[in-house]
Amino acid sequence: MMRAAVRRFCPPEWLKTYQRLRLAGGQIQCSPNRKFADAGIMSQSPSVHANADVAWQLRQALHRLRSGMRSAGHWYANTSDRHPYITACFTAGSLLMLSDSTCQAVIQPLMSEEPQPWDRQRTWALGVWGAFWYGGPVKFLYLAYDRFFGVGKAWQVVSKKLIVDVCLHTPLALIPSFYIITGLLRGDSLEASINHLKSCWLTASFGCLFFWLPVCTLNFAFVPQHSRILAVNVGNFFNKSFLSYLTKRQEENKADEA
Repeated sequence: MMRAAVRRFCPPEWLKTYQRLRLAGGQIQCSPNRKFADAGIMSQSPSVHANADVAWQLRQALHRLRSGMRSAGHWYANTSDRHPYITACFTAGSLLMLSDSTCQAVIQPLMSEEPQPWDRQRTWALGVWGAFWYGGPVKFLYLAYDRFFGVGKAWQVVSKKLIVDVCLHTPLALIPSFYIITGLLRGDSLEASINHLKSCWLTASFGCLFFWLPVCTLNFAFVPQHSRILAVNVGNFFNKSFLSYLTKRQEENKADEA
């Protein structure tokens, strides 16, 4: 992937010079001037040296980025294995707050002609719900799936997890908890939260079914246990943006009727 990015964004003359530098046998850590001398191009124009220097620095930057991402991935995996529930709690809470912030900052202005104030209470409620639900019940279920259904990419294993998680847990527990808990945290009464759930449940359930079936198939088949909450909350970035928008639209419709 890194090499493809270099080929895509670097001019052809940079790539030709860089290939000559690689043929010279220099390592990434050595100075560019030494590589120029080894490649036998010190007598070329200053522009060639400048282009080669930029290509060398870009290669260095990409190398550092890849090393940093790899180190961050190892750190997250080790932390998640040692503290699975705490890691899931912070991961879900932060990503869900980011998803609602994106919905309010990007999606809702596209759907509404009038500018609307930032609903911080809604963002906070979604983050608290995500930290509680994904850091507790969902993480417990993900660990239990592996204990009861096994691990691996076999369809018999993955299909059992999908049936329980997407077809049972999501419509019967996750969606009701989402509307009721976030409604209570935003100051709505229990009765109002339940009525809101009834008005949105069917649409939200079918939308989540079609969204989560492919996402959870990939998650259960290819993502290791320590990163499944992270993967599912990357998907939640889009899914909860849809649910947040659906909630806001229902509120606007009620306001118009009143």
